[in-house]
Amino acid sequence: MSPRSAIVVIDLLKGFFKSNPTLPDPLDAKRLFATVRRVIDAGRERGVTIVFIKDNFLPEEVPIDKHFKIFGPHCIIGTPDAEIVDELDPKPGDFQIQRSIRRDSTPCCANWTSSGSSSPAPGPKPASSTP
Repeated sequence: MSPRSAIVVIDLLKGFFKSNPTLPDPLDAKRLFATVRRVIDAGRERGVTIVFIKDNFLPEEVPIDKHFKIFGPHCIIGTPDAEIVDELDPKPGDFQIQRSIRRDSTPCCANWTSSGSSSPAPGPKPASSTP
């Protein structure tokens, strides 16, 4: 496998997979998680980089963004909803890219973090995964 290969997992966040009457229900979340987990595990065995993209929202967006009037608050930065589902078990060294969209729909925040890191660190490489 090429050293430039990666497995990219997008938006498998707790907030999208909880009971929320305003969000559509995933058809078979358990099967989806099991399939993605098998792919991640196989990639890790081969040394492939694992990247999680997290479509998160800022708390201050809730009262002013029409998105939340339709779908209700979900995946708010700093809440458990904004984290990767437990079934996928991100590991230190995996990339987690926190992505948020400004109200004008321009991408504004792409922060790279390593799974063990407590704060985002901007830049094109993971933050140190040391505790």
